Amino acid sequence: MIKTSTLLLLVIVGLLSCNQTFDEPGLFNPLDKDPTGLSMPFAQRHFILNTVNHNSDLYEIEFDAKRDMHKAHLSPIQLENNGEEIILPKGGKMITDPTNQYLILFFGELSKMFIINIEQPQRNNTYQTASLPLQYDQNNSTNLSDFREKITHVEVDNQGYFLIGNDHHTYRVVNTLDESTKRNNHLWGKNIDVALLQKVTEKDVPNNNIKKSFVEEHFSSQPKLKNARGLTLIDNNQLLITHHHSSKLSLWDHQGNFISFPKMYQGKKSFKGTNRWGEITSTQILNYNNQFDNYFEDITQREIRGDWIDLRQDNSQYANIKYFKPAIEKHEMQRFDPIEDNVNLTARFNSENANIADYKGDNEKPMKFVNLSGGVGILKFDEPITSNHTLQVAETSWDKSKEYTSISEAKNNGWYEQAQVFVLIGKHANDDFLNKELIEKGNWIALNKAHKYHHNGIEYAVNNNNFFDLSKLKELRGHEIQWVKIVDTTDLDTKAGKNGGFDLNFIAAFETINCTTTDHYLTYYPIDGGIRISWPKYYQNNIQGLEFWVEDIIKEETVSYKRDKNRDGIIDLLDERVKAWKEAPYKGGRVVVTFHNKMDNAGYIQPQSLNKKMNYIDIHLEHPNEFGGRKIYSKSICSFWFTGGSEYSRNTVKEVLYQLNSTK
Repeated sequence: MIKTSTLLLLVIVGLLSCNQTFDEPGLFNPLDKDPTGLSMPFAQRHFILNTVNHNSDLYEIEFDAKRDMHKAHLSPIQLENNGEEIILPKGGKMITDPTNQYLILFFGELSKMFIINIEQPQRNNTYQTASLPLQYDQNNSTNLSDFREKITHVEVDNQGYFLIGNDHHTYRVVNTLDESTKRNNHLWGKNIDVALLQKVTEKDVPNNNIKKSFVEEHFSSQPKLKNARGLTLIDNNQLLITHHHSSKLSLWDHQGNFISFPKMYQGKKSFKGTNRWGEITSTQILNYNNQFDNYFEDITQREIRGDWIDLRQDNSQYANIKYFKPAIEKHEMQRFDPIEDNVNLTARFNSENANIADYKGDNEKPMKFVNLSGGVGILKFDEPITSNHTLQVAETSWDKSKEYTSISEAKNNGWYEQAQVFVLIGKHANDDFLNKELIEKGNWIALNKAHKYHHNGIEYAVNNNNFFDLSKLKELRGHEIQWVKIVDTTDLDTKAGKNGGFDLNFIAAFETINCTTTDHYLTYYPIDGGIRISWPKYYQNNIQGLEFWVEDIIKEETVSYKRDKNRDGIIDLLDERVKAWKEAPYKGGRVVVTFHNKMDNAGYIQPQSLNKKMNYIDIHLEHPNEFGGRKIYSKSICSFWFTGGSEYSRNTVKEVLYQLNSTK
């Protein structure tokens, strides 16, 4: 016997697909986007060369523009090879290798290359160094001659090779052991006695170089760049530049805007030595088409997947940290008492971690956070937000709850960390850079009353996830917002305080759900004789219900059919379905979904649980076997007016097409 069944196929035509998944988002990787968006989400190190007589002195620079953009502290570096001191010649070009394990120096006119292992010091500020001759590779290593050319630039190509060059030629640096080692430059130290140079063509040289573009566009036109010698790309799209005959560096953004003149100090005193500064370089995330993905698996992602990914909003914009000042510095953390914790102090005080949204939760602990330690952080959004946005402040406490709904619940969780959150409006709201007046005299508005659970006593950001609805604050209406300040108010004498206070994971902003359409959240599935509409459960956190107008819906499932028309407590059986337009083939009726138990007696319906993460409703059609389109209008309900009205988002219209198929 042949059994025939009908299959209802549902095709949704709209502005955006409703079949979005929230547990597998695309990760934002700075290297895959505009390279001017590059940030260094790790503790960046900086190195500088100073010429003294016929030699070069090497220093490591401690500089963090987010803490103090006016001071740079120098520490001299000693070099040795098997216990013997190495003296660097004058001049030279310098770069870090792509793994950030080695500092590479090239002295072309002396035909020398130095490789310094900066990851494993022999002792304090003393590093193992190897010296190799530079030779031309004219014909597969059979005709070698010394390289004796002036080097004007050094960089890394798209495959991870070092390139050195001048105005006439560019050369790729390889070794005699194995050309395929490429970026794995630790292999230079294994029985290799020469570095070979192979001439390359112009097409092999990267043409998307921020430093090169900056030099070409600004060095000749900016008076402040007089006597500029070396430059390096540091976090937040900034360039740190050395100057001949000056005890100051200069800090710029990549567009050529001057920021500050950091003065160099050695110890507590300003640097008093010879100021013949040349090369400067920093550990980097280098762009070689993301071919070395595994090495940077944790540090190149702006977002890290995890089991709390449902807290990620589809249209989030992440804030970038610009200022970080803990009340207790790392070296002062004498009471540090980690519990089940393998995040070391260096990582805890790395403010760049606040630029990474770590969505790990119950199954795997999030590791990317920064200890505010009783201090303050200031962050900035690239694009302005308004009172139509919600601010998300994520803290990392490794608690089981994603968020706490009352102050008593938060205080009793065992950690209880808190921080007060502010946004800046008025005079300095759109300033590009931090300045003293912005920090100290700006019009900072506290967000206490905007907290999602303010009615339950929570006014500050507490453990894990916090949401501040900016529309709740009248003073923010009509203002653009880019700057956010967060002040750690955790009691540092508590267990939480001894572990560094408020652990800032990230700050994000998204257009408040109850001010947007339902496009991103509703998914439509065929069922027998109708449609199933589902949505993520977290979508219900910020709205109070949903309203649909469904064409061809059966009258028994509409609010109009069940309405208490006379308001006498008796549901009137009225069929008030209408046609949306004169030629419409079917009547349509209204469906209201409420998330409040007390409102279902008005003919409203409540959602059912589909699974751990999703809720749904089923809608049945009057003519499910007829070909043609059905329209479904949907709106989110911001709030119910219990006097008879509601506040809605704007309508979203979906065209649903049905096709009747037969299967055996």
